[in-house]
Amino acid sequence: MIEPGRTKLFLAPDRVYVEAKIVSLTEKMADDLILRGWWDEQCLDIPHDQPLPIDRYWNWNAMEIEFDGQALESERIAVVAGDDGAVQGAMMISSQPVPSALDLGKECLFVELLFTAPRNRPNLRKDRSPFLLGVGTELLTWGVQFSREKGCDGRLRLDGSQDYLPFAVVRKAGFATARSRSYII
Repeated sequence: MIEPGRTKLFLAPDRVYVEAKIVSLTEKMADDLILRGWWDEQCLDIPHDQPLPIDRYWNWNAMEIEFDGQALESERIAVVAGDDGAVQGAMMISSQPVPSALDLGKECLFVELLFTAPRNRPNLRKDRSPFLLGVGTELLTWGVQFSREKGCDGRLRLDGSQDYLPFAVVRKAGFATARSRSYII
């Protein structure tokens, strides 16, 4: 279980700061606030003529980080904000190091399932404007600190789908590309 941390997000379009917390994603939160809560909001307009988002039916409690055929020990992390403590984004991060693809002989932590809530995805909103900005960046920033605490000098490894993790986002967060669709910070 991680220690909760405070952070700030931006409310779009005026970029007003919003207080948020980074917390452990509990099983109850994953069931109630992600699996059911994320996808039942009135602001969403999921096009019927396009494939569903890849995370639409994920059971965050059953997911594991797998690397080289073995399940890694990991933490589930969430950014929560608002009076209702809504989950604005979540990720899994290994607590067990893996080899770095950029720094040979060094280790890093593996990031998996990094997603912002559908309400924060402009292409899924009826009004086409994001609700909160900076969720993914805050999760990755937390991950860098966690990597330092685990002796990995802030290194992270992320194998992401280019459809869901635009290169501009990972570049802005300080990631370098080791090879196609793998990002290292």
